[in-house]
Amino acid sequence: MADDDQDDKDSNPFDWGPLYPCGDDKGDDWGGKADGKGSKSRIDFLMPPLLGGRDRKCGSEEKPKDPPEWTLEEQVAFLQKELDEKTEEIEHLKAEVNIYSGMVDDYEEKIEKTNQKIIEHNENIRKWRAAHEVLKKQNEELTKRRGSMQKDGKVSETFADLQDIEKEVVDFRKQDIRFDDVGGIGRIRGKIDEFAAGIKHYDMHEQFALDAPRGLLLHGPPGCGKTMLAMAMANEMECDFLLLPPTRIGSGIVTRSSRRLEFVLKKFVEKFRKDRIPTMIFVDEADGMLKKRGSAFGVSTYDDIVNVWLRYLQGSEDNEGLILVAATNRFDMVDDAIVRAGRVNYVLEVPKPDRTGVEDILRKQVIYRHRRAKREFYMIDDYSRLADMLYGKQASGADIAAVLEQPARGRILQFAELPEDIPISADDVLICQQELEEAVRNYAPSDMMRRKEPIGFGKGGRQVLVG
Repeated sequence: MADDDQDDKDSNPFDWGPLYPCGDDKGDDWGGKADGKGSKSRIDFLMPPLLGGRDRKCGSEEKPKDPPEWTLEEQVAFLQKELDEKTEEIEHLKAEVNIYSGMVDDYEEKIEKTNQKIIEHNENIRKWRAAHEVLKKQNEELTKRRGSMQKDGKVSETFADLQDIEKEVVDFRKQDIRFDDVGGIGRIRGKIDEFAAGIKHYDMHEQFALDAPRGLLLHGPPGCGKTMLAMAMANEMECDFLLLPPTRIGSGIVTRSSRRLEFVLKKFVEKFRKDRIPTMIFVDEADGMLKKRGSAFGVSTYDDIVNVWLRYLQGSEDNEGLILVAATNRFDMVDDAIVRAGRVNYVLEVPKPDRTGVEDILRKQVIYRHRRAKREFYMIDDYSRLADMLYGKQASGADIAAVLEQPARGRILQFAELPEDIPISADDVLICQQELEEAVRNYAPSDMMRRKEPIGFGKGGRQVLVG
């Protein structure tokens, strides 16, 4: 039994022996007295490193040094300080953990965005590959059809509808449209005259080492006379006029559109060599044919068309007898290379007319219609009053023309409803000031569609409700 107790004592890790190690129970080995004045509490020997003590070698002949003279309150204060430092260190560690947690969240968000971009990139690659396959098939089809444009005496189907395009030209000299018939262009009239003189007297440019002008671009809001101005230029410059809309050239097959345009341009170069009459090719809605390259996803049929125009305008191809005049309401969509110096020589804005321009257009429209009818039928007493009314409506050149036409169309309707036995007097075919003022009051300019109001005439004319 005693042996068992001894074994338990030896095996107990918490049995640290007597309170006073290596000495008797009275603590005299420490130089103290049996009354306990020189003895210390047991905590001195449990944590000697914290208290700055030294390990004592039992059985040593040296007499150990006295432990530090720390009271219990000092020991508690020391441990409290250590606890505070450790607590502060833990708080710093927690702050660092929070920082690193935030960094981890940021990196996770960046990884998510990167993964999304990779997915989008892969989708774009898939689309480009699909477009490439379409282009490859179209090129294979073109390769099979490539060769001479004429086969067995017949024109290739690519150009069949363009074979007789020379017959589509219009000679506005027969309609006698002049610069003087176009009102509201006082600010740009000088540049237009300069362009026209350069076309008519192109041979004089050689004396000054200059190239004759080849292109003019008119831009501005709808209905301001850009098309009529082009017609007047064709007449004043004594050249033929060809209206060439983008749909006339466009084709669903890549590169076919550019080949069709080249076919047309070469046709008119050959025509000039025969009759020495230049041709003005008028491209209305030019933002469709001359749009910025690369603005459409994949392969655009009009990118090649722009490249063809650039070659001809710069003189890389034979452009003798060709004049490009283009008009657009969306100048911002036209390719920058087209309008740079050396290609389209003149870029002119045709704005909406001001008060002076409105009266100028009104007077010139009346003169032009009188000349075409070979008689005077507008009895206008006060042009200024009519111009004030039209300007108050924010009328454009097209709106002014519509106002002048409306009373005449109403008069024709009255004549058509009269019995045949009732004669028509000379006064019946005249249009007076009051009728025109009534037409202005009943007219809503076309740009009022943005305000969801009726467009045109409310009585007896066209009326379209928008909205």
